[in-house]
Amino acid sequence: RNVHLREVSRYKIAEMIEKSVPATQKLISEAVMTDLNTWLFRIREASQYLGEVAFYHTEMRRTRMKQRIDRDDNLVKFKLNSAIELVADETDDFDILNNEETETQVDFSPLFEAMHIHETLGQTDHFKAEYSATRRRQKELTIPTSLDLLDDDEANLSSLLESIAGFAIVEKATMRKTENFRTAVDVDELWDSMCQSAIALISNALHAVDNDEKLLRIKGRISLFIQTMDSWNYSTTSLNLLLMTVFEKYSQLLKDRFSEDFQEI
Repeated sequence: RNVHLREVSRYKIAEMIEKSVPATQKLISEAVMTDLNTWLFRIREASQYLGEVAFYHTEMRRTRMKQRIDRDDNLVKFKLNSAIELVADETDDFDILNNEETETQVDFSPLFEAMHIHETLGQTDHFKAEYSATRRRQKELTIPTSLDLLDDDEANLSSLLESIAGFAIVEKATMRKTENFRTAVDVDELWDSMCQSAIALISNALHAVDNDEKLLRIKGRISLFIQTMDSWNYSTTSLNLLLMTVFEKYSQLLKDRFSEDFQEI
């Protein structure tokens, strides 16, 4: 339309080709969206594993920080994700989205292709709106309807937190790899929504937990989640309040147990 048709505009066939351009544009748009939807599905399926790898990486950073503190007492006042810890950890380069060791590979090429095609077709705003709506729907699928905290090894809790972490990491990575495609408001809104859903699920399931060791393990998983997402510059204030709730329940369980022991003595 913009180059070759102008050169042959005097011929009848040019007019026929010109009329076919909108249909061709629609075919191209539909084809690239099919590719993108396949990519989005794979990203959603891989979110939990991505979160699991992120938690593993945080555990490794915790271990390295502890070793540094053992060697130098002055580091005890610096926590994970502090400026000192981040600088000290620079030598251990770990790209969670492209790492051969953990076999995590997230290729953003289908997204870049879709962005380019829709920009060329003059449909950038429509594409951004459609992508945003798709991610909101996928966010809803990430959150289960209920949560069991009494299972072995906190598997259900881990699965929930890993899925949220993986989803949020992809959102942050998309922001960093594109320009004005995903706004901070959109990404933070999705994050806040997932956090509120997770907090509600955990809070509702806490009443059934009556074992103090189990509560400590639950607290440990939430703490790991908080430290991981803090490193991706997500707000974790509401999650810190959840930790306080878990700790208060833990304290009450200890009081009840010690009270029973005292009465028995």
